[in-house]
Amino acid sequence: MEPRKCRLLFWGFGLMNQLALGISVLAKPMASADIVAVIDRNSARKGKRVGYVIAGNETAASWFGGGQPKGALPESVADLVIGDPADAANVIRQTKPDIIMLATRAFIKEIEGQLSVCIDCGVDVICIAEELLFPWECDVPETAAKLEEKAKAKGVRILGTGFNDTGWCIPAQTVAGMMINMSRIEASITWDCRDYGRAVSEYQGVTLTPDEFQTQIVEPSLTAPSVDSPAVYSIARGLSLTPAEGTLRHEFSPVLAKTRLYSSALGAWVEPGRVKGCTVRCIVDTHEGVTVVCESVGFIFGEDPSLTEGEDVTVTAWGDVPEKMVLKGKDVKGRVLTCTPMVNRIPQLLAQEPGWVTPDMLAPPPYLAKGVPKIVLDGTGIRRAAK
Repeated sequence: MEPRKCRLLFWGFGLMNQLALGISVLAKPMASADIVAVIDRNSARKGKRVGYVIAGNETAASWFGGGQPKGALPESVADLVIGDPADAANVIRQTKPDIIMLATRAFIKEIEGQLSVCIDCGVDVICIAEELLFPWECDVPETAAKLEEKAKAKGVRILGTGFNDTGWCIPAQTVAGMMINMSRIEASITWDCRDYGRAVSEYQGVTLTPDEFQTQIVEPSLTAPSVDSPAVYSIARGLSLTPAEGTLRHEFSPVLAKTRLYSSALGAWVEPGRVKGCTVRCIVDTHEGVTVVCESVGFIFGEDPSLTEGEDVTVTAWGDVPEKMVLKGKDVKGRVLTCTPMVNRIPQLLAQEPGWVTPDMLAPPPYLAKGVPKIVLDGTGIRRAAK
């Protein structure tokens, strides 16, 4: 076949996929992807046109020509009607995407049905579900194994990425590469819940009472991985470290509101004394003697004037030479780091074989100097990037 534009379908159309859609068509307009469909279960978006939905989201609209319904989007994209996930299989078969950009929930057990539909239709997936960063250590390992077996049989690749990839895993490799006899490495991020969607605020316990936080957030983590635990495994494997079985542990601390705050993601007020977010620390020891830690401090900003828009990222390593190495990023736009690797890792996905594809298998996301690559089929019918 002759090389053709990469065809993308966006499943889930909250803020993250709205931004990813913009990146895929606007960053390099002459070498962009073709957007063939958008589906979303939210009744406020389903059945609406893409341009209309983006115009109603202040954060997304600022990326698209000042918030006009069509803005800088191509008319063919702005006029797409957002479909119903209940009819996803038919939409996929009719529109024939090369890759499905999946941005709905964080855990495999929550997106198992969505992944199954994609696999059954023979379409590759790029997904920002946190558990896909390292699906072998998840809440439902048997389900993950069956999904990968099914994907391999169907010739489908499923790549997990997102902020934990670009904000934690890649900087950790950079810092560790400057160490001798490292004993500990910590990756930490402080971030504003308002920059993300409903699912993220729910995972952070926003609006809960302290007692509800204990029963709904803390206690389940005693018997299952948390939303951030795949990152410690991904960092470890990316550094050729072997996590010691049974050493994964979590530390949770709720962050309580002092004043009345509004959660735009949940459309609800957080009263004083209730949870506005939390700190989660995931820790794992390795057989090589290095402890790996990921710390996520996510809550609704607004009470502390020193906290501005954006995230603070810090990666710190301790060892013999040097004794300590610190890499810091100030006011990083985490939502951008979540969405850009969905697009920039497309060439890397196309180079992989069927099954799970995780960041520790890959080099850092490439800069797409020539835009999203065109697609060709190899001798086995697998989609590849045209040379």
